[in-house]
Amino acid sequence: MFLRHCESEALEKHLDEVCCIHPTSVLLSPHNTVQEAHSILSLVGAQTLFVADRGRLLGLITWPEMKRILEDLAKEI
Repeated sequence: MFLRHCESEALEKHLDEVCCIHPTSVLLSPHNTVQEAHSILSLVGAQTLFVADRGRLLGLITWPEMKRILEDLAKEI
């Protein structure tokens, strides 16, 4: 039982070292809509979207920023 536990721990450690998951960066154009940005944040599970035009970073959108954008749009309706 002890050896089996040690083997399991060694395997888990090896998998952690080999199978690292790196967060993805998502790049949007300033021409994307709020709906598209929200869908990407939701579907991809990203925490931050980068907005760039012709390779130049213009800004970023985070979940708190998206919430503010949606609240402001709701006020306009």
